[in-house]
Amino acid sequence: MRYAPRPQVQSKINAFRPIVWARLAEYPTLTATRIRAQSCAPGHTGGYTQVMDYVRHVRPAPAIGPVVRLETAPGLQAQMDFAEFRLP
Repeated sequence: MRYAPRPQVQSKINAFRPIVWARLAEYPTLTATRIRAQSCAPGHTGGYTQVMDYVRHVRPAPAIGPVVRLETAPGLQAQMDFAEFRLP
């Protein structure tokens, strides 16, 4: 016996996606908690997890900066451990 695929269920966040997009476009570092608080005012009854998952999916990724390596010649730099050792 084969089962048919489950029908797509409409998410409660679908109607509020434009609000989330607008908030993230204006404030890219806004938290999902704050976005949910602002979207609850017009009538969003969904939970925090729905908003958090959607924000995680659509939030623009931050640009990764270049890594600057510190290189010194041999013998010019040492690593120091300030631990105390007592030998007999």
